[in-house]
Amino acid sequence: PLSRHKFVIYYKPKLYFTCATITVTIATCSTAAAAARRGCHFRRRRFLLLRTKVRGGSEGGGGRLAAATTKTRKDTVMGASFSSSSQRQIPQNIRLYYFDISARAEAIRLCLYMAGIDFEDVRLQFDEWAVLKKNETELGTQQTGPMGQMPILKFTLDGKEHMLCQSRSILRYVGRLAATRKSSNKKGGDAVPTYPVHDAIASLIVDQALDSLEDTFPGSFRAIMAEKDEAKKQEMIQEVLNKKLPEALRRLDALIVSSNGGPSLTTTAENCETTTTWLPSGVLSIADLSTYAFVDLCLSGFIAWMKEPGAALLNGYPNVMGVHRRVLQDARTKAWNSKVTAAKNKTDEPAS
Repeated sequence: PLSRHKFVIYYKPKLYFTCATITVTIATCSTAAAAARRGCHFRRRRFLLLRTKVRGGSEGGGGRLAAATTKTRKDTVMGASFSSSSQRQIPQNIRLYYFDISARAEAIRLCLYMAGIDFEDVRLQFDEWAVLKKNETELGTQQTGPMGQMPILKFTLDGKEHMLCQSRSILRYVGRLAATRKSSNKKGGDAVPTYPVHDAIASLIVDQALDSLEDTFPGSFRAIMAEKDEAKKQEMIQEVLNKKLPEALRRLDALIVSSNGGPSLTTTAENCETTTTWLPSGVLSIADLSTYAFVDLCLSGFIAWMKEPGAALLNGYPNVMGVHRRVLQDARTKAWNSKVTAAKNKTDEPAS
């Protein structure tokens, strides 16, 4: 509870700022003036946003601390302002580019779909990507995004075209967009998975989950895929399956438990009656979608050496599989998977 915390802002007048802005996003005083008088010892009242500008200069021998308040909470998403009384502006013509696999893009796709945000799911074949890479080298023009990798998100906002990369950055962004659609979601009764930017602890748990998934798994898989020597590759695979992955899954499973504030109620995935989420509130977040996407990739057979041992290995970690099950059993996930399967079947149909 906020009443248990005391926030202190230290301001040194001798440090001169030409135009710096400090934004305090958690405050429970009725007015900014009251907050200043109490030295930022916040009392449990209604939420508002304090925007504090620090302006410095040589006149007067120091800086000046001025505070202003707003009646409604305001923030920005890609430059578009919004308030609690109106939804954030959703970008137009959203296009997500990635390969025709789940991996790094599936959590993004699911988040957009569950939030009811229209987007174009552009799936490139590996040979198409290779052609783009070749053309980029030969022509000297950017064709594979800012960092030469996918996923890539493109959209239009306020008449301006944007192109962004990095999967976790994109996922956090669409999670923020999804937060505006809770009341207007038309794809199911459950809350829309979001990135809880207005809850410091919840967002910390989500970031912790995303970073843990990123640090643990892609590095091992990437090294194996890059290895050319077959004998060395087999040694690396056995090390990952028998040592690295079990240890990583054990830690991840325990982290889910600690994030929920208590011990697991189950010992095996088979007898897990209640599904698990990263957040103790039980609400889905983008961390759950990322965990689902990772497990789905391991079970899909795309990684050949994970296809056979994957299920047996993962089933030993009930909380990881609980998160996967929670997302998999969501009606919107089932609808999305059916939609993707139908699109693939249509593509595979021979031309008449």
